[in-house]
Amino acid sequence: MKKKQCFLLVGIFAVVAFLSPIQPVEAATLYVKCEEGYSGGTGTPEAPYASIAAAVSSASSGDTVMVMAGSVCDETVDLNKSLRLWGEDPARTAVRSGGSTITVNASDVEIGGLTISGQQHGILFTDNRHNVYVRNNIFTQSTAGITTSTRNQIVIENNVFFGVSIAIQFAYTRNSSYFSQILISSNIFYNIITGIDRHSGNKATFIYNTFYNVSTLDMSDVNGKNVDWYSAHDNLYTDPLFVDPDRGDLRLQNDPGAGKISPCIDAGPPVAVLLDPDGTRNDIGVYGGPHAARFWPYAGGAGPVVTELSVSNVTVAERDADGNPTKLTLKLRAKGEIR
Repeated sequence: MKKKQCFLLVGIFAVVAFLSPIQPVEAATLYVKCEEGYSGGTGTPEAPYASIAAAVSSASSGDTVMVMAGSVCDETVDLNKSLRLWGEDPARTAVRSGGSTITVNASDVEIGGLTISGQQHGILFTDNRHNVYVRNNIFTQSTAGITTSTRNQIVIENNVFFGVSIAIQFAYTRNSSYFSQILISSNIFYNIITGIDRHSGNKATFIYNTFYNVSTLDMSDVNGKNVDWYSAHDNLYTDPLFVDPDRGDLRLQNDPGAGKISPCIDAGPPVAVLLDPDGTRNDIGVYGGPHAARFWPYAGGAGPVVTELSVSNVTVAERDADGNPTKLTLKLRAKGEIR
């Protein structure tokens, strides 16, 4: 009997071991700081890499490459692994080059939180890429912000295309069985020549975007009247009312007292998983959606952001009621940023 019980226990433990998932190797975050004169470290926050390319070379699939705020990375990046490439703040984290700045040669990729520019393409997708997300970026000063080849499945959401020649360029294909499947949602197209350059054989779902001062895009086509979209609806054609676009401040105005409220606020998809970090409906643009949480609360408005407050001694000269000098020792120090 004891022998049978022993075999029974062994069998139960074997089943439990089989059903228990094997714990995956924890993904790493590799940090990058691009600044003149810095030669680079080992990828920690205290000793970041000096280039995105160095971090990508050292990374394993599933890792995150985090570009630190204040970085200006002058380089071309071959994203040939399944990675998350993020910047700490799109307004203060730039990647730029004289050609195609980021080329995506892998599936299962996420790119966000960056200002991306390139004389040719901001992001260039090679053929047959799947499960790719491009979100919360600023695309500027490029011939084409995003260029995608055929047979790609890409989500392009909550970006701003500002001052580019072509915002999104679909590769040409004659065989409709090879078309790309693209979701374009909650983006702002501002002061550009061509919003969407879409060729035959490619389809897209085009919803909750905003166009303003786009020169060569027939807006009626975007609404699905003459173009073979999967779906096109709830797009706006109005000034998004940025705080100060001439100075690169692409936050949305939200000043009810002055009567200045951006039409892009709470105008994105009314879906629970896409809510803004404060729980309200998705805002259209770079500071909208749940992934803006990493640089929140800058999306909520201008002003000082205090991250640390301390009190220490300092000598301050004063006089009492009789005119005699006294001393008061008090020092208030605030640490943070003013945006």
